[in-house]
Amino acid sequence: MAAYAFVLFKASNMISQGSELLLLTKYKGLIGSVVLPVLGAVPDGAIVLFSGMGKDAAEQVPVGVGALAGSTIMLLTLPWVLATIAGRVDLPPDVKSTDKEALLGGYSRKAKKRLTPENKWHLSKVGCMPHESVKTGGFIMFATLLP
Repeated sequence: MAAYAFVLFKASNMISQGSELLLLTKYKGLIGSVVLPVLGAVPDGAIVLFSGMGKDAAEQVPVGVGALAGSTIMLLTLPWVLATIAGRVDLPPDVKSTDKEALLGGYSRKAKKRLTPENKWHLSKVGCMPHESVKTGGFIMFATLLP
């Protein structure tokens, strides 16, 4: 299992370095908007394709689609969680986590002090003010969900 994990680690690093080298060519606009997304979609399509092969395809396709959906959801959720955790700062004692006016006033953006060790995992003494683009992105994701 450790050897398999090491091979996957090395392979993902090589793929990452190759993708970055592709973006250094004069066709970086085409590569970044067409080639790399297609290369990312091919393994997902292969998962669904091979899960549908065989005698019991009707039972196996939902497994492939579930694996595909799960990996996509993880790729959306994990960076969001890590960014939220990394962006936390201490809130002043007079601000409650439900005080929308104070939070929208941008205290966490203007704060010069960082997260103190005693509040590191405290749920109500720290805060993170997301950028306005997060709200816009959420609306776009919801709008594309409707059709």
